[in-house]
Amino acid sequence: MRDERGIGYLFLRDIIDGAAARGEIVELSYDAYSGKRERAVYLRRCDTAFIPYRYDEHGYGDGDKLINMERFIEAGALTQYKSGIRFTKRYRDLLYNGAASELDANKELHARLEAIYGEAMDFTRKEEFTKRLLMKIFS
Repeated sequence: MRDERGIGYLFLRDIIDGAAARGEIVELSYDAYSGKRERAVYLRRCDTAFIPYRYDEHGYGDGDKLINMERFIEAGALTQYKSGIRFTKRYRDLLYNGAASELDANKELHARLEAIYGEAMDFTRKEEFTKRLLMKIFS
């Protein structure tokens, strides 16, 4: 199946469901990345395999019959979907940038607090106290 948009797995799912409804034996090959998405379907009884791919991946082999997945795309729905993705990415970026600026502000406050703490703390006295406390606990 010629699948320039990466939607061929949806068509494979329909083939699998239809074959299962008729009780046919189906062999599946799964996508190496997701492990859940079917990458290829082989129907034993009719000795036919369905494999979605982009033309530039493999070219066409002798005897290949092509199903152009572009025919199954509703352009309006695809445009809406892409618009939703762009909106989601912009929103994600806003959230990320807001979180990053808050972390930077907190880092600055932490450094200022640490400077005050460092000047006010008597570390020698603290170490002496810690040693006495440990001796008392473990003796």
